[in-house]
Amino acid sequence: MQTLQLEKNELIRPGAIDRDTVRRYVSEYTDRLEAASERGDNVHQLALDQQDQVDRMTSSWGEEDRLLFSKLYVEELNAYADGANDGAAKLNLQTAQIHAQSVQDASNVATWISLIVFFGFLFFMIKIFKG
Repeated sequence: MQTLQLEKNELIRPGAIDRDTVRRYVSEYTDRLEAASERGDNVHQLALDQQDQVDRMTSSWGEEDRLLFSKLYVEELNAYADGANDGAAKLNLQTAQIHAQSVQDASNVATWISLIVFFGFLFFMIKIFKG
């Protein structure tokens, strides 16, 4: 299993914390988390490892920097999660539409089969009574 930690390039330094920097950090983290998920790695463990990395990175920072980073980090993670939820909702809607169309198609086929059988039976009954 590959490591998820972002130690190769710590993007964030105390005193230079801004939303764009935190957003890039979160983006790199989520990209690696998605790749790990695609490989079948344990993403829950990797997320815990990432939190340990964040804790180590911020442990020597002053309280103001740590609070600012935490605030921005949580906001960016929530924004990512909201985007992922929106994507899942769109997929669910598409699936529901496909399912509804399949049900409609099946209903149409059943209706036509019923009509064919009915008219076949009606034709047969008319032949018998005329006959």
